[in-house]
Amino acid sequence: MTNTWHPCISGCTPPTNYANTAVPDRTFVITIDTKDAIDAKGFTLVQRHDSNTNHAKKITVEVGNSIDAFSTVGVFDLEYGSTAVGKEQVIYFDAETRTLKNFRYIRFKINKSDVNGDASGNAALNELGLFK
Repeated sequence: MTNTWHPCISGCTPPTNYANTAVPDRTFVITIDTKDAIDAKGFTLVQRHDSNTNHAKKITVEVGNSIDAFSTVGVFDLEYGSTAVGKEQVIYFDAETRTLKNFRYIRFKINKSDVNGDASGNAALNELGLFK
């Protein structure tokens, strides 16, 4: 069994105008508190396993040592669609130097306009991890 992160899938009420295409910049945000400062070189991501829709095409990553202060690490293009189903993607924060970043909090942002999806505009992920 695989868990799937999905902002609104069944039995929930999306915010007003959620599926309205006039609001293309709606942003889904996943914030992780590692509890202590850690070092990482990047992250891994697996798109939704059971479908080739609702995949993120781009993701913005921010890090910080305070929940109130984040800095942007980058905006990363992701593999999506049928070739990405169940495939682990390994993404370095800095592909050239592979430098470690030190942080306690990491935030992943996916804009609705960057989702390869169905009419709902929802994003979905199966796995998200960090590596040294």
